[in-house]
Amino acid sequence: YRYGGLLNGFWTMVRTEGVSSLFKGFGSVALLTPLAHGLYFGSYEWAKKCLIREEGNLGGMSETSAIMSAGFFANTVGALIWNPMDVVKQNQQALVGANTGPWDGLRRAYAQGGMRKGLMRGYMSGLATYGPFSAIYFLTYERFKTFCLGYTPELRTEHFVAGGFMAGGVAGGGTA
Repeated sequence: YRYGGLLNGFWTMVRTEGVSSLFKGFGSVALLTPLAHGLYFGSYEWAKKCLIREEGNLGGMSETSAIMSAGFFANTVGALIWNPMDVVKQNQQALVGANTGPWDGLRRAYAQGGMRKGLMRGYMSGLATYGPFSAIYFLTYERFKTFCLGYTPELRTEHFVAGGFMAGGVAGGGTA
C-alpha cells in the first residue's frame, strides 16, 4: 500500500499533489450524474406504467412484480451512464501526479479496452449488485407512499424524504 492509513494518505496527497488531488474524478461525476439519474427515474416510471396489469393491459404483471421489475430495469438503464462514469473516475483517481479532465479520462478508458472491456468493464457485476437493490428500493418506497396515503390525503416532502431513507435502509439490508 502506498499510504499508512486514512490521514497519512490525505496529507501525503495534499503535500505531493496539491489539494486538487482530493477531487480527481469529480468532473465526470458532476457532468454525468444528472443524466444518469434522469434516465434511472424516467425509465422506472415508464417501465412501471408498461408492466402494471390494468384494464386493457392483459399481459401486465401484478403490482409487486411490476414495481420490482421496473426498479431492476431502471438500474440497467442508469448503469449505461453510471458504469462508464465510474470507470473514468476511478482511472483519474489512480493517476498519481496527474489531474486530467473528464474528456481525457474518457479517451484513456476507451483506449484501454474499447467499449466492452474499457468503459463498460464491470457492468454485469454492477447489475448483479445494484439491480436487486433497486428492485427492493422501489418496492419499499412505493409501499411506504401507499401506507402514508392511508393517514393523509396528500403526500408532502417529508413523506418522500422519509420514504427514500427507509427504502434505502431496507434495500441495503436486503442486499448486504
